Amino acid sequence: MSINSRNNYINEKGTDFFEYDLETIMVNFMEKHIQSVEFNKMLTRTKGILLDLEMRGIAEDDAKGVEHTVKTIEDYLSVSVYNKSIMEDATQAIEAFLMPIRRAVTTCYIAANPVAMVRDISEGIKQNMVKSLVKF
Repeated sequence: MSINSRNNYINEKGTDFFEYDLETIMVNFMEKHIQSVEFNKMLTRTKGILLDLEMRGIAEDDAKGVEHTVKTIEDYLSVSVYNKSIMEDATQAIEAFLMPIRRAVTTCYIAANPVAMVRDISEGIKQNMVKSLVKF
């Protein structure tokens, strides 16, 4: 990323977009770092499991028998680890069309529901307290 693209990004988002609290930045960084380390360990194990499944399918002359399991594991990794969608293009287009409507309905539902508002506020406070306690 060049300096010009960095400056353009800052100008585009505005300075209020970025986090200034160093403790929050550090907690978020450590969370992502630990997550990436654990994901790397998991991916190494998963590659071994996939290799074992394929070898077992070859050894037992039943490659079709393990194909569904391998596909399920690969789909799970795509969604959970690589954050990629496994939906077809037509479904993604429908989802993109419906997403703003879904957000509007959710916002109206929450705004009109005082119980949900109190619950969401208390959940947010609880999550912030947990982040603070994790730091220590």
